[in-house]
Parts: sequence; C-alpha cells; structure tokens
Amino acid sequence: MVPGFKKRLLQELRHLVSTTPEFEELKVHKDKISIPDCIFAPNVMAWVGASLMMSLGKDVDRFLLTAE
Repeated sequence: MVPGFKKRLLQELRHLVSTTPEFEELKVHKDKISIPDCIFAPNVMAWVGASLMMSLGKDVDRFLLTAE
C-alpha cells in the first residue's frame, strides 16, 4: 500500500461527510469512520480480491466497471 494512503483516505472521507449535504445524516458518525488493517500480506491482497470477486459467479457483473 502507498505510504500515507489510509490516513489521507480517512481525511477525505471525513471531510466529505462534514461538508457535503448529501451525507448530512452521517455527520454524527464521522469520527467512527475507520479502515481496518488487512489480515493478508501485501503481496497476496490482489489475488485475494480477485478470488473473492470470482467466487460471486454470475453476480460479479454487478461490481465491474465498464467504459459506459
């Protein structure tokens, strides 16, 4: 993982929750937003993610992005 990525992502999420009207209901929970540590080694995280996606079978299409 890129050094400082988790810290910056948390800052961005908390800022969005604080300033965006769309997330008004979440303001009371902004201090509870966290990113848990991963139990997998960095060199296998991509494999684990791909494995989880493929285990969804035909429902995997719901999570994939396309150019459209």
